[in-house]
Amino acid sequence: MRLLTSKQAKELFSSGFEQQLIRSAYARFGDVNDVLRCNLFALIIRELIRITMARIAPDDKIRMTTWYTPYDDDKITRSDRYRFAITGHLGNDVLEKHPSIESIQVSKELAKKSELLSKYTHISEGTYTLDVDECEKFKCDIEDILLNYVDEFVVKCGNVQKVIHGIIADMIRSRIEAAIVDESDTIAAGTDIIGYDIDDYGVCDIRSEEILVSGTGNVEIAFYSESNGSRTVSGSDNYGYKFEIRIDNHSLDINVLNVKIVN
Repeated sequence: MRLLTSKQAKELFSSGFEQQLIRSAYARFGDVNDVLRCNLFALIIRELIRITMARIAPDDKIRMTTWYTPYDDDKITRSDRYRFAITGHLGNDVLEKHPSIESIQVSKELAKKSELLSKYTHISEGTYTLDVDECEKFKCDIEDILLNYVDEFVVKCGNVQKVIHGIIADMIRSRIEAAIVDESDTIAAGTDIIGYDIDDYGVCDIRSEEILVSGTGNVEIAFYSESNGSRTVSGSDNYGYKFEIRIDNHSLDINVLNVKIVN
């Protein structure tokens, strides 16, 4: 029962209903008196993919993206579904600037694996006469297909998140610096920022239209006084700071909402 023990499969098929479907698939396969047990196992696993992708990439959220182009019947296509599942609300401009996160090729590979399951659902006289060993191989083949599907999907989503995380980190750094300078002026009349860093912040969920991200960091502030046109540094001190930003996931535009220096 590899689909129930795979860590990645548990993460992807995370709803109670999806886990129930997997257990049901194995239960049907375990009924040795049912000549359709192999086909039913394949059918449930194929439906599992459809149901999971519909949960991760629901129609209403896809229609809210800037990149969605409706057809005459406004039907969500499989490529639409995969694009949202992998790159979420990220708009065409973002994908053009960062081609490493495009989802077209991976979507095609995932679609092929899903279609491959279909042939195992087909009922024929041959599927009635499979012996025990042949049935076990049949089941293992389906498990292999699904686990490869899961691995490819999870790896691609992880790589997209890493790229987006790096992009956002650079943007946060440039936006926060100006806010820290403004905030440091509230501590004393004469201050300079010697250096600062960002400790931590949440990962952006690209399947949401926008997200509020909060984080923390440290800043070293120098204090100075001016007299007769000359500046004298009187010392420096380290401070922590908290920040909150809003990210528009269509364009990855960042709006700094709040930066507060704390002792």
